Amino acid sequence: MIDTPKRDFSLAPGSYLLSHSVGRPLNSAPAALEQAFFAPWQNSGREAWGQWLGVIDRFSAALARLFQGAAKDFCPQANLSSAVTKLVMSLDRLQRPGAVVLMSEVDFPSMGFVMQKALGTDCELRFIPQHLDLTDAAVWQAYIGADVDLVFVSHAYSNSGVQAPLADLIPLIRARGALSLIDVAQSAGIMPLDLSQLQPDFMVGSSVKWLCAGRARPICGCILSASMTVSPWMSVGSVMKIPLNLIFTIFVTTPAQCVSGAAPRRSLPMHWRRTPLIILPISDQRC
Repeated sequence: MIDTPKRDFSLAPGSYLLSHSVGRPLNSAPAALEQAFFAPWQNSGREAWGQWLGVIDRFSAALARLFQGAAKDFCPQANLSSAVTKLVMSLDRLQRPGAVVLMSEVDFPSMGFVMQKALGTDCELRFIPQHLDLTDAAVWQAYIGADVDLVFVSHAYSNSGVQAPLADLIPLIRARGALSLIDVAQSAGIMPLDLSQLQPDFMVGSSVKWLCAGRARPICGCILSASMTVSPWMSVGSVMKIPLNLIFTIFVTTPAQCVSGAAPRRSLPMHWRRTPLIILPISDQRC
């Protein structure tokens, strides 16, 4: 039974045990790249943006099927660091003095670096000590105080394979009045995750590992239902209040239409039209 899916992948001689870093390519990948990227570029007398950008919608739809979410809630990003930066810098709650973000000392190092640089002035980055059992919801409960604004949780930890108890943590974080951001970079494609049931506030992840998608396929997603005040990232525009399920609209830096969401480009202020508005992310690399 294992041989059948194994034949779908390009495998070098010997055993390959590094899918936690970079998954093996599918045998169909070169032909798919040729059809989706080079063919529209080479064989048409018109610019290829329309065909190229269609890949984003198909990619988001595939992620929605994988994570039991909605395609409109996924927004591809260049990498995880970029995605988390935009998210943190867009949430007023995390830019106010005294905001608190909780992480673990065993989270991927670049995520802590991004948080440190992207948080507002006088904010606090707290860590659960590395020697504590992250599979125990009671450990998390002891650290999620009433003053915590965001809890960053890795679904699976890269250095140990330890799995966080998301089913227990997300309701706990919500009950404490904090936002949840889960990182599925190490688990996407190998550990099931149902966003319709879990309903975290934000999710970031990667498709370069177990999803075997290579650097061309970043991933991201979230389920949001409340409202909050957000500011456009890298914009001097005024703060606006919008439902969270609408903030995933991203506007590309090309003469093309918006990649996802129903809002037309012309409906937004000019200085937003070339800026990713928010940013549930997803990425295929960390830095």
